[in-house]
This record gives sequence, C-alpha cells and structure tokens, in this order.
Amino acid sequence: MIDSGSSDLWVSGPISNSVEINNGEEVAIKYAVGEASGPIKVAVMEFAGYTIQNQAYIDVNTTVGPEGTGLLGIGPSSGSVVKSVVPPPTGNTVLGNIFSASESDSVARFMTILLGRTPDHTRSYYPGEMTIGELLPGYEAIVDQPKLGITEIQDSKRKMGQHVQVLLDKDGFTAPDGVAISTSSLLSSSSEPDRLTVIFDTGFTLPQVPPHVAEEIYSSLPGAQLTKLRGIGYVWAVSCQQEVNVSLSLGGQVIRMHPLDVTIDPTKFNFGLEMEKNGIKDANGNKACVGTLQPFSFKKGNDPTYDAILGMSFLRNTYMLVNYGDLVNENGTSSISENATTTEPYIQLLPLTTDAARAHTEFVNVRLGGIDTTVPIVQGSFHHREGPKPVGSGRGVVHDAKVSGIIAGCIGAGAVATFVGILGLMMWKRKGKR
Repeated sequence: MIDSGSSDLWVSGPISNSVEINNGEEVAIKYAVGEASGPIKVAVMEFAGYTIQNQAYIDVNTTVGPEGTGLLGIGPSSGSVVKSVVPPPTGNTVLGNIFSASESDSVARFMTILLGRTPDHTRSYYPGEMTIGELLPGYEAIVDQPKLGITEIQDSKRKMGQHVQVLLDKDGFTAPDGVAISTSSLLSSSSEPDRLTVIFDTGFTLPQVPPHVAEEIYSSLPGAQLTKLRGIGYVWAVSCQQEVNVSLSLGGQVIRMHPLDVTIDPTKFNFGLEMEKNGIKDANGNKACVGTLQPFSFKKGNDPTYDAILGMSFLRNTYMLVNYGDLVNENGTSSISENATTTEPYIQLLPLTTDAARAHTEFVNVRLGGIDTTVPIVQGSFHHREGPKPVGSGRGVVHDAKVSGIIAGCIGAGAVATFVGILGLMMWKRKGKR
C-alpha cells in the first residue's frame, strides 16, 4: 500500500541482508483501525528509480499482512514512529531519504498522485500513478491551481498527528440539491472555526465526513436509510439507480465528485463475502449502493486534529500535488517547524470531473444499462438544518474510521522493492537518475 495518511514503511516477511537495529525493541504504528508492530530493521530499498542503502522499516508479523506485502507511508516526517525512536539519518522516512540524497540533483520536494478508474467503472481495483519531483505528462496545469496551505499542529506533544491537511472553504460541501451544507469545526485549536480541517488520505476507501454532512447529502433521496454494516460501521444505503452529485470547495475552487464515486455497489468491491453475495437493501427493500461519504465523529472527550478525511472516492476526481516544504525534513525537525529552511508546504488539486454531461452519461451506462431513467433533483428540495452544526451532530456516528487501505502493491523478497502492483499503481522514474 501507498498511504498518505501515515509516514513509516513496514514490510511483512523476510528481507535479504536486512539488519536489526534499536536492540530489537518493537515499535507500533497505530492506524484508525488496528496497528502494525515489530522490530526496526534497515535494508537496501529501490523505489521510483532511487536506491537507498539503509532504509529503516518495521518488520511486522505476517498476521498483519501476507508475506511479501507492506505499506509505504508518505505523510509528514513528524508522524514517523520510526524516526521518533531512531534519530536521523538512520531513522529517516523514505521520502526524507530521497529528498535528502537528491538535493544536489535538484529534485523538487513534491510528489503527485493520480488515482484512476477502470474503463467500465465497475472493478474492485483502480489504476494509479505516482511521481516524485516531476509532473505527469498532460497534467501540467496543476501548477496553476490554488495553493492550499497545509495547516500546522502547534502543540509539540501532538506533532505525531500531523497529516497532509488543509482547510475546506466555509460551508464547503454542496448537497445534491445544490445547497451548501453549514458546518463548523470541532478543533479547539483551529484558527478558522467556520472551516473544516480535512485530511487527504489515499489509505481510505470511504471519505469520513461529519454525520450531519452525510445525512444532508443522502437522507432526502428516495428509499435512503442509515444502516450498519459489519466491520464497516454506519453508511447510507441508497438506490444504485439514483444519480447523486456532490461537490467540495477548496481555495475557492469547486471540485465535483463523479456520481459513480458518491455511491458504490458493495457487491463489486472488497466489503466482505457476505455483502459480495447478498448486497444491502434500501428502505424500500430494493438492492442498494453504499453512500461513500461515511458519517464519522470522534469519541467524546477526544480533542481531534482534523474534522474529515477525504479518501479515494474523492481523490479519484483530482490530480493531487503535495509540496512538502519542511514536512519531510531529514534533520529531524519537521513540518513547518521551528527550523524550517524551505518554503511552506502546500497542496494543489487539479479537478478531473469537469464535464457534468459526460459524468451523467457514464453513470447511465454503468448503472442503468444505457437507458436514462434519472429524475433531476430540484434545487433546494432536500432537508437541511439551519445554522452551522458541530461535526459530531447528525445520525450515524462512526466513532472510528472503518474502511482503510486500498492502494496496494507488491514488495519483493530480495529487497524492499518498488511498489507496483495489484491496483496498477505505476511509479514514474526519473530518467537516468539513481
């Protein structure tokens, strides 16, 4: 997996010529669901055309993942568990090592991610491409998009929670009836409480949003009902034949989600054998799809560092550039840190679902067999609560984000190798550079 929501590398299974460090003491990476733990080792790593002679990683038990698999975190270095135990340079993250070794080679401190979809939009895997220090051909317009400043966590005790996160515009979710949804942040430390702090996380299938946001998007649709799925939590069940259009606003830029990304058919995705066989039903007893914007809030008493997680269903509608600035810093400081020496980190998003008519036609072809029986949603026809709501309000509270981990790849047994694989994630290599 390649995960923008974490910062460390772990591998399941033996790696030849690896060396155990830190006296064999185990460390653990805690995720929204579960954890990965094991001793820290170093080995030669080849990734995206770069060779790292001593890359630190966690050697996890095969109960976490099958032998030969692993996860590469590409988040801020302040979130690295390994680096908190093993000081740099040995404990550097993968991106920290690449950027450090490549400074004389003029490698820009950014990466880009493009999550695609299969031609028929119905497969349980998605193709994807990732670059380090260069842009994908044909997507150069991303450099002209608004720069979204990455928000800082000021409390030094909570720096481990630093993510690739920005501020959504005020009332930045627009419901299918064209009405902006009123929101307010739950973050006690937020400098702009009328704007939600959102994380971009390639490790999440379903975006996690405040419960009232999900409710105002789905609850007014015919037959929609809130249902709890084993191992996933609460989701909105919606007719698969219902076209649902949602957009988000960031930096004054509106990003439309493809209707095939706002609901998905659970029988065609890795949601468990029971659902693959039987699916789910809406309130009318008809076969239903899952609303991908999943209601989520924190347990009472938590002081969160973000309000929502924008996962794959959102990210497939953008080409994302993350300029790390000092978020990945090989000298042990981080983020946006007191010793920052480079530009402030930022994100740019290039909208991809820009042709509403084409998206509608694709929805009709995939869900309705090419026969358009959709009924337009009347402007302002949904039920909306008046005034801003804190993120914990609404129906279907999921206290922990449930569905994570979809960008998968294969790791070779001879070395911590290039991640390429079952989702078709392709690494663009720098020509002639090592």
